[in-house]
Amino acid sequence: MSNIASAFANGKAFIPFITCGDPDLATTEECVVRMEKAGASLIELGIPFSDPTAEGPVIQAKNGDTYEQADKHLKGSSAAVSVALRAMHHEMANFADEAINRFSASERNFTGLTMGISEDDYKLILQELDTCRKRVAQIALNSRGTERVYRLNLQLFPLTWKGDKCDGKETR
Repeated sequence: MSNIASAFANGKAFIPFITCGDPDLATTEECVVRMEKAGASLIELGIPFSDPTAEGPVIQAKNGDTYEQADKHLKGSSAAVSVALRAMHHEMANFADEAINRFSASERNFTGLTMGISEDDYKLILQELDTCRKRVAQIALNSRGTERVYRLNLQLFPLTWKGDKCDGKETR
């Protein structure tokens, strides 16, 4: 039985809501722990960006239907609840999918690379991605202004299961 199904085993469930990162991740984590101790069956975690008119100061209305990023950059950390981060990653992937049709190629950049690598190479690539993310974050922190809000997704994920053969006979 899943956690969600077991939460409703008695017909009713107490499900409080909290916006992640409001006012900061440490407070969010503390509140989630307290909610669990207080008897929450499940805890709904709101992700900033999901509804800029309802969420706090992450994105603020500028005028009309234009929004402005209040913080220079946001980053998940190990202190955040993993379920919230997965939900945010799904939401950002949805935004990326929408951007393909919403914005012209000159306003967005989608690139990809499919490769066969070893576990050691994977670790080296993760280090490179972390270095790149830090350099890009520094550029954003030093920005002279905010004309638009952009999302940069650096994703590296497997397309096959461990042990799958790369000759096409045993791939997923």
